[in-house]
Amino acid sequence: MKSVIAVMLGFALILTPIFSFAQASEPLSKPSCADLQRLGAEKFQELGTLPVGISVIHDPASVEAVQNQVSRWPYKWSYSTSVSSLGGDIEIKEFGTLSWNGSTWSLANYTGAPFTNSDFSSWYSCSRGLLSSGTVYSDRTNWSANLELKENLALWYFIGVDASGQRVKGQAIVHQVARLQAE
Repeated sequence: MKSVIAVMLGFALILTPIFSFAQASEPLSKPSCADLQRLGAEKFQELGTLPVGISVIHDPASVEAVQNQVSRWPYKWSYSTSVSSLGGDIEIKEFGTLSWNGSTWSLANYTGAPFTNSDFSSWYSCSRGLLSSGTVYSDRTNWSANLELKENLALWYFIGVDASGQRVKGQAIVHQVARLQAE
């Protein structure tokens, strides 16, 4: 389990309904909902301009929640995220989650900013954040949390640079079902 829960407890209510976690540095300030919506819309637009060069797979791609007993967020969706290069080596520059709010995508990282190469390196056990061609890097304990048991789409994106200096992307959606897993 990620060790950032204590850092995030203070501003969970001002963020979008879904939160995705990584072992990243603390946020410098608490972004407003309007800031997160603006950042999410800008990031979604940027993703539309980049060619695909990274494969992103969530398992499962549609996941039910569990009661979360260790956090203020009573609902948690757990899944594995695997990332690989579709060509040559790619250095990850940033990654994160956008959450669909019904009309726009909002940035859903607890930091209020994209996660970094260093975050990717440690979270995905990927030296220097460099995707080597033919190798799959996975976070088998990836998860998101919410204050409410409600359906949500979480778009995980990854942006990197290939050997020629071209920026490339990979992205995939996790469908978070508004139902508790059967016990």
